[in-house]
Amino acid sequence: MAGVVDPMYKMTCSRKAHSGSSTLRRKAAVGLLLALAFPITYLTQAQAVVQPQPQSQPPQEPQQDKILLRTGVVTVHQVMNEGLANSPRLEQARSQIPVAKAALKQATVFPNPGVMTDLQVKFTYKYGATIQFEAPWLILFRLMAARKQVEQADLELSRVLWNYRGQARRLYAELIMASELVNTQDDLVALTKRLQLNAQQRFENGDVPRLDVHRAKLAVIQAELDAEQAHILVDRSREQLNILIGRTADSPMNLPALRHEQSTADTSGLLPDLTRELPPRQKLIQEAYQSRYELKVARQAADVARAQLNVARADNFPRGLVNAGLMVEDVTIEGSLRRKTPYVQAQVFLPIFDRQQGRIARSKADINQWNKTEISQKNIIDSEVALAYRRVEMARAKIRRYLQQAIPTSEQLTASADLGYKMGHTDINAVLDVQQRNILLRTQYLQSVLEYQLALNDLEQAVGHPLL
Repeated sequence: MAGVVDPMYKMTCSRKAHSGSSTLRRKAAVGLLLALAFPITYLTQAQAVVQPQPQSQPPQEPQQDKILLRTGVVTVHQVMNEGLANSPRLEQARSQIPVAKAALKQATVFPNPGVMTDLQVKFTYKYGATIQFEAPWLILFRLMAARKQVEQADLELSRVLWNYRGQARRLYAELIMASELVNTQDDLVALTKRLQLNAQQRFENGDVPRLDVHRAKLAVIQAELDAEQAHILVDRSREQLNILIGRTADSPMNLPALRHEQSTADTSGLLPDLTRELPPRQKLIQEAYQSRYELKVARQAADVARAQLNVARADNFPRGLVNAGLMVEDVTIEGSLRRKTPYVQAQVFLPIFDRQQGRIARSKADINQWNKTEISQKNIIDSEVALAYRRVEMARAKIRRYLQQAIPTSEQLTASADLGYKMGHTDINAVLDVQQRNILLRTQYLQSVLEYQLALNDLEQAVGHPLL
């Protein structure tokens, strides 16, 4: 897993690599308003993941079609790629970006002009237009606040994508474990049937009573019942994973096999690399402070609140209203002679009673709230990283013990017991007990692998980037 680039993390990574492009855009823009009107967002990165290759390269099929038509096994990274392209949940998350960008257009809107008329019958008639004027810097502050909101929406999208990665990884691990449990239960069915056959042969030879045959038959029935439930569990897990990544629920999926011995040929990507040590816990906590989207969103929300505070303060200036038009006056009482002259009227609204007190107080309270949220999230991160770190350590220790000692010993014991009963050296009680212990041990091993994957997934979610 360490040598594979995680597509979901690549899409949700920081935009530092795009800072040069953003600087060039700002230099090429004519004035600060144009630079604010064209922000660089995470959405361009998300679209770059699923856009087709340049024209100079041969056309390629969509990633999801490659996975659907793949003859080999489906890895967790292929599942993430397909979900990235097809999942309706991610499409809904991406649709929030245009909603946030709409604030950029609204920020440049000027007040609507009006039509003014003042009729004094037989004396004076006024016709003209009414125009409201705002402080010129108010548009600048509104654009700055709108851009902050777009950046916050980008971070929210990245957080959704990162959480989606955790869900896909969890369901994939559960599906692999359910598939391995099916294989274990099928092996148990085969063992009990072979035991039943041996018991029948020894009964016919007069070596054992009929009770051994009945007990072997009961063991077969119980094993077949457990195997049936395991197959249903696989179907359920596959359906949930297919639905999550945007497939039909009944779509087939060729899964890799999980190794039951220490090997570097594990194709499932679920077994830990026991030759590598975990990074220090304190280092992971410091990385989490830089990577967690909850902290990034909190910081960005505080920036949005500060921008809204600037807008409220900028809006706390006098506003002007200008009426301009043509005035027609009756010079004589009979109205036979009229005088037409242009006129201009100006009004100024002073911020005496309404000084944006509520908006300013609300923005200050929001800034304080998001600062407290950041501190609270750091405390939560400390707890989540510490807990998941210990869970990963425990699971790795159990898997190492199973692979190195428990599973090889159990397999040898099972083979010896089966051969001993066939040769008449042991009774059926000993064989059934050994088989049950072997299946229980393999089930516990699978549960340990699942616990490791879930703990590693929780640790990655707590840190904010892929590990190992």
